[in-house]
Amino acid sequence: MKDLQKLAGAKILSKKEQQSVKGGKMQCYADGTCPAGWTCISGTCERYILE
Repeated sequence: MKDLQKLAGAKILSKKEQQSVKGGKMQCYADGTCPAGWTCISGTCERYILE
């Protein structure tokens, strides 16, 4: 990872910028659901962990 930072023009992305990268988060289905074990929060599927 440190070698990537040495590349000319490389930029460190913030957490928010990383999440906006295509493929960063799974979109909820059109009906507002997600696969088993996931829940739809603000349009993206988040892992649902039982505590």
